[in-house]
Amino acid sequence: MPNKIYEANLEGLRGLAAFMIVFCHIYVYNDLLDPGYKITAPGNYTAPGHFSVLIFFCLSGYVIGLTNTRLLETKGDVAAYLKKRFIRLYPIYLVSILAIVYFIHSGQIRMLFTHLTFTQVLLSQVFSENNPLWSLNYEVIFYLLFIPLCLFKIPHKKAWLVVLLLAFVNAGLHNYYHTPSLLSSYLFGFVFWLSGLIMSDHAFDKNKSALSNNFVLSLFCLALSNDYIVQLPLNITNFFAFPDSVTWVRRALPFSDMLILPFCIVFILLLTNIRFRYRKAVLIILYAFPLISFVNAFLSNNLTAVTIPFIFYCISLLFLNNNLLKNISAVIVKTFIYLGSISYAVYAMHFPVLSYFHVVNFFSGSLLTFCIRMVIYLAVLIGVSVLLEKYMQPKAKKYLGKLFARH
Repeated sequence: MPNKIYEANLEGLRGLAAFMIVFCHIYVYNDLLDPGYKITAPGNYTAPGHFSVLIFFCLSGYVIGLTNTRLLETKGDVAAYLKKRFIRLYPIYLVSILAIVYFIHSGQIRMLFTHLTFTQVLLSQVFSENNPLWSLNYEVIFYLLFIPLCLFKIPHKKAWLVVLLLAFVNAGLHNYYHTPSLLSSYLFGFVFWLSGLIMSDHAFDKNKSALSNNFVLSLFCLALSNDYIVQLPLNITNFFAFPDSVTWVRRALPFSDMLILPFCIVFILLLTNIRFRYRKAVLIILYAFPLISFVNAFLSNNLTAVTIPFIFYCISLLFLNNNLLKNISAVIVKTFIYLGSISYAVYAMHFPVLSYFHVVNFFSGSLLTFCIRMVIYLAVLIGVSVLLEKYMQPKAKKYLGKLFARH
């Protein structure tokens, strides 16, 4: 395994990504947290939630590569791998489904079954009260695809190229032959997952000097400063895009996400401290990229839209100085590392908790009520997540481990 500090940095990135998704959904689904209040500029900052999901896919592939350095070669290896994945995913996942039973009506029993078997998206819609669970269906499929990669000893880089090509071909042919949009979405997502897996192959090739907390915090703030969505020429977008008639979760990962992939890779490479060529040039590009959004906002006289991102960007530049407020940066990074340890529960539970806040329609309708609701919401969410990750999950792991050992 890599040095603990680098694993800790990735845990911090996972914590950051989880809460970027939380704050993205607080804004996008504004009426859920406070039914009577609408966020206005400059408070209408949309955290890069989709970017965070893509980071999660890369991190998942990376971690699977690290924890499965021995190939799955026998039925016993495969069974042990599947049991381990089930034990990690299912207990908290089941709680997140049970948490929305209050909202489920009799006509959605089939949807409940698909969710219980991780086949939502593939066989049904996703419950609106917990729509982030779409990504768990993708995640499970990627876990399963890892098995033939091992059994047939397929080189990870070759698999990456083939999957990427198939994704492009399928997306390009959709308008002519109605190829399945979901297939492209799965394939594009698997490209991210495989990218993490490929990075894990180089996990031991580290730079000698350790990363400072200031630099880690600078990268975290940089991630918060931009949505990393690159605008494409309309003809290219239309050629690969799926029509709006296709359900969103079946086209959740479009062709345009491939332009976000380099940023996901670079953030993970930097935080793991893996050596790669042209590191300084890549750093310059990474820190210069948000300026595109700021310049566009200035030219369009829409500076309020980038007020909060610009603040994060300035902070990211300040903390490139390794001597600035070192004690504070250490505390902040350590906080994100802890949040990373509960990030799965945060992701699985944040939308059910948000849905219940929508039911409470009193004490609503102003900036004050919105802020108080958000503080209470975050406290409840973190409390529930700690309870699930630190108390329930270890007991479930122990119980299920014994149960599987008997069979």
